[in-house]
Amino acid sequence: MHDATEEYLETILELEEEGVVPIRARLVERLGVSAPAVSEQVNRLVDGGYAELADDRRLSLTSKGRALAT
Repeated sequence: MHDATEEYLETILELEEEGVVPIRARLVERLGVSAPAVSEQVNRLVDGGYAELADDRRLSLTSKGRALAT
């Protein structure tokens, strides 16, 4: 698995555990990367079945994504 994928999944999980709504802007802040880079990686996570993106832009891990994050 690509390191960026794991890093993003772990960060989403950390945000959830901290009670912070996981959205792309929080990933930008936490990971220190550009918004376009985060959007591209989030799309990969969704396409790969690791995460879901709700209409309100909230990210959630799928069971596959949660397993890899832990």
